[in-house]
Amino acid sequence: MVHIDETVSPKVFSVHAEYAFAEKRYSENHTIDLRPLLHTSAIQDPVADEIKLLRESLEKALRK
Repeated sequence: MVHIDETVSPKVFSVHAEYAFAEKRYSENHTIDLRPLLHTSAIQDPVADEIKLLRESLEKALRK
């Protein structure tokens, strides 16, 4: 099990933005909740990974 320091990478945090446009001022608050994304990962495609390795090897060979 991996333990992540919440002070460095919190699971829930807020973002506050203030800006002006066309002589109007705006203020926004947003809460970002990463908890639904815990224990998820990008889909891995072993064929795509192998093709990438082949491409990198070919590029390396052609540079010589």
